[in-house]
Amino acid sequence: MLGPDDSSRAVHGSVFYAVATGWGYGLRTAFVVPSVAATLSGVIAHRVVFGINTLLVLVIVRHTGSANVAGLGVAVLFAASTGLGSFLANFLTPVVVRRWSRFATVNVALGAAAALQLAAVGLDLPIMMACGFLLGAAGQVVKLCGDSAMQLDVDDALRGHVFTVQDSLFWVAFVASITACAAVIPADGHSPGLVVAGAVVYLLGMAASAVTGRRATWQV
Repeated sequence: MLGPDDSSRAVHGSVFYAVATGWGYGLRTAFVVPSVAATLSGVIAHRVVFGINTLLVLVIVRHTGSANVAGLGVAVLFAASTGLGSFLANFLTPVVVRRWSRFATVNVALGAAAALQLAAVGLDLPIMMACGFLLGAAGQVVKLCGDSAMQLDVDDALRGHVFTVQDSLFWVAFVASITACAAVIPADGHSPGLVVAGAVVYLLGMAASAVTGRRATWQV
């Protein structure tokens, strides 16, 4: 058993009941703990935009006229650049948080991400690669601040429930974003409107984070 230790707040009953009730506890806690709600807003916004950008790159590459192997290489390069940005954010985030606080770091990262998203509005693949790298870093900064909020600001008995909610929303936002974009993206993938929509999503995430996070007591 992974814990936490059994307590009066532990969920007992069938597996279905335990999962459903635990998920409900996690969702309620995510809403009532301001630091968690704020950072989770940013995480969801980033995953939605990541879904938009992923589909754009895949469709554009598919219709560039390149050989299949070359097209696959471009798609892999985009994923790798985004992953490298995320990896480097693991070293950057502690330094930035100590200087600015988690609240400011999340909002600055989301604001910067909105500007970077707009920089790719021309749908030029090299620029999209560079933006993917920087957006990967910004998104991971927000994700790490969200993980810290759950570790620092959520009671041990509820922490696993909240992480479950985060993980679920993390992937549901990504899949839902791709599904919605697939319904409107043109055949050649040239859709500046979707890029702009991604920037708007980042700004909405930043607004939700800023408003909700003002009620939080942030620990470094």
